Amino acid sequence: MRTYLIAIVTLFTAFTLASCDGSADNEVNQAEENANQAIGNVEENLQSGKEQFVNNVEEGLASVDAEMEEIEQEIQSASGDEQAKLEDQWAQLKEEKQQLENDLDELKDSGEDNWQQAQEDIQEQWNNLQNEFEQFKDDLGTDNTSQ
Repeated sequence: MRTYLIAIVTLFTAFTLASCDGSADNEVNQAEENANQAIGNVEENLQSGKEQFVNNVEEGLASVDAEMEEIEQEIQSASGDEQAKLEDQWAQLKEEKQQLENDLDELKDSGEDNWQQAQEDIQEQWNNLQNEFEQFKDDLGTDNTSQ
């Protein structure tokens, strides 16, 4: 975003200089070309960062999925009230995970304008899910750890 702003200021400055001197057309064209290149670089960097972030969260979710299958079996072996309590917590955890997956899908489709805010929201959801998942495993007495 900062590079984008710099590119715009550069372009504006070039146009201002061009209006002062008619012989500055080459400089204006060069400045415009540089600004367009800078904008293109910013857009590529945003897309690359977005893809990497999405891939990292997807890998983390795949790891959580693998552990969740094992934990579901442990919940079923609990008894009575403890099992009911664990099933309620488990349902809430699965709901939060599903919401994170839905938001991640929306992030994939979002434009560059709002993806950074969406990224922050998803990162917060991911951190909360990990913390709650670890707490759930602690409550269950599971010694596996998720990353």
